[in-house]
Amino acid sequence: MERQHRPVRSGALTLLFTAVLLCLAVLGVLSLATARADLARARRSLEHLATEAAAEQAGQAWLAAVDAAGRAGAPLPEATTRTADGAAAELPLENGATLRLAAAPGEGGWRFTRWQLDAPWQPDTSLDVWDGL
Repeated sequence: MERQHRPVRSGALTLLFTAVLLCLAVLGVLSLATARADLARARRSLEHLATEAAAEQAGQAWLAAVDAAGRAGAPLPEATTRTADGAAAELPLENGATLRLAAAPGEGGWRFTRWQLDAPWQPDTSLDVWDGL
């Protein structure tokens, strides 16, 4: 007895397989775009933290120098001006940021009365945003 073989109908299976592959491709592209955006955000965050760390180091070094000069009666550090209530300075940092400081003598030494970090701002011009005109 011979058996008849039915032809395999692969139309629905091919469509399903194509749809699954298309979905996987779209998800892969979206994952790559998200990973690139996360990397860019991480780099900007790192730059910001490096600027803050450099400012902290420069500010603490300046305060230590002002405190030492105040205790020894020596002249204030370079780029420092005497104010009515203490001393002030503007310290340029390596990345173009400026740290504006002020300190006043207090119990046990000098203390900060002003700490302002002004960093240069670079606008993101990569997006073509409607300007309303």
